[in-house]
Amino acid sequence: MAIDAELRNGDIEQGEARKRRGDLESESQFFGAMDGAMKFVKGDAIAGLVVIAVNLIGGITIGAVSRGLTLGQAVHEYSLLSVGDALISQIPALFLSITAGTIVTRVTGEDQPALGRNIAGQLSSDRRALRLAAAVLVGMGLIPGFPTPVFLVLAAAFGAAGLRARGPSPGEPNEGSTLRAAKGAPAVPRGEPAPSAPPADVALVALLLSPALDQNLRGRDLDVEVDRVRAVLAADLGILIPGLWVAVDHALPDHRYRIDIEGVPVEEGEGMLDRLLLRDDPAHLTLLDIPVLHEDEDGAVWIDAERRDVLSTAGIGFHDAVQVLATRLRSVLVRYASRFVGIQETRALLARAEGTLGDLVKEVLRTTPVPTVADVLRRLLDEGIPVRNIRLVLEALAQWGEKEQNVVLLAEYVRAALKRQICFRYANAHRIVAAYLLEREAEEVVRGAVRDTSVGPYLVLDESTAESLLLQVRHILTNAVSERAPPVVLASMDIRRFVRGFLVRNGLDMAVLSYQDLASDFTVQPVGSIRLRSASADDALRIDPEEREAVTAAE
Repeated sequence: MAIDAELRNGDIEQGEARKRRGDLESESQFFGAMDGAMKFVKGDAIAGLVVIAVNLIGGITIGAVSRGLTLGQAVHEYSLLSVGDALISQIPALFLSITAGTIVTRVTGEDQPALGRNIAGQLSSDRRALRLAAAVLVGMGLIPGFPTPVFLVLAAAFGAAGLRARGPSPGEPNEGSTLRAAKGAPAVPRGEPAPSAPPADVALVALLLSPALDQNLRGRDLDVEVDRVRAVLAADLGILIPGLWVAVDHALPDHRYRIDIEGVPVEEGEGMLDRLLLRDDPAHLTLLDIPVLHEDEDGAVWIDAERRDVLSTAGIGFHDAVQVLATRLRSVLVRYASRFVGIQETRALLARAEGTLGDLVKEVLRTTPVPTVADVLRRLLDEGIPVRNIRLVLEALAQWGEKEQNVVLLAEYVRAALKRQICFRYANAHRIVAAYLLEREAEEVVRGAVRDTSVGPYLVLDESTAESLLLQVRHILTNAVSERAPPVVLASMDIRRFVRGFLVRNGLDMAVLSYQDLASDFTVQPVGSIRLRSASADDALRIDPEEREAVTAAE
């Protein structure tokens, strides 16, 4: 029924549905036959134990009563006889039971191989099992009294079979790790041009390196750093970050890299192999008399890579080329995290949650379809809100899923359920959230500029109002570069998403919270206000024209 439902919904194709039905039929046959075989083997084993017990008790009784043996002599003699007789009778019975069980549990079908090939395939499917069997046989051959040559010959046979087996061996990476080509895609050999895009069956994210950059980063644990970034993000956001396709692109200039999401380039930059990024107070450089090579507009300080040992000895934090590339990759993955959550990933997330929250998952699916749940998760991730606390998300969906069918408003109610997590994300060490309040008149301006279209409501601000809003937010972000917890914009729930969407479309990544997103155990500290009146932009900003020109020039 589940397969038919997925086929009707378009989640799977006809071929996949046919394959799943065949697998389900084979499993049903196997487990049904296994149930009968286990009863047969269990009965034979119990009967053998009863026979041994009867022989042992009866022999001791006859030896002590009829033959005049002492109790100790009777126990010694008849226990040996009982065990010997049991070995002679039970070993053939054991092989008979194994043979019968194998034949009984055989799954028949058009696509099933012959019994002999099936058994051989099962025994040789994992080389680790064969190697373990060889090691056990060697150990048994070393036991005194055992036929050592026989066990060694068998161990050599199993060891040779283990070397030729096609299964995985210890230490080999599985498909969840980041390879030079992820998830089974062929790695690009050095000196050969990489294809323009990863194969269709690999991960959504591609990291393409120029030949010179790949040659320099290959020995610097780039794959380890990439895996670390994926693991950290998975733990932080609560979703599975797909594997990365790392390859060489000969079309890139020297020491350049490019990050693609779903085959579309989203970021390109230069790997600073000869520089280090300072992750500490720049005043330490002055004390150590280390010159600064370059300082970015955002305050990033770059120094010569030859100063690595000096910085390490002094305990000053820095990032090398691999760490800088991993940091930029992390930023891209966070920015596009919503692209990694679809219907299939949402089903997997709900399946994992069902182990501990089974009733809650059933209640959510009763009122909210999986595509809607996926849409809510994507909207949360779009604004950097983790979904790792899946219980709160599901409880909010169970509460509001039947009352509210609009997925946009449903996402707002889920945000309200996650208000403590949201406030913690934007609060400083003293649990204080610095906020710029969108004044009531400004909210009315935004509310009046919302237009209903065929694809949903949309914010349409006039040119002067849009310029005023963008200029104020740029001014806020410019002053908040050095702050550990950047401020947020605080607006009403019904217009919050419109303000946030407008800022994002204009390249301003600033969090916009609603009053329903504020938790009682955090303190909101208003540090300013945003005005959108019909006055000039200078008056709306409450700054003089010279300061406005300075802000514009800095941008």
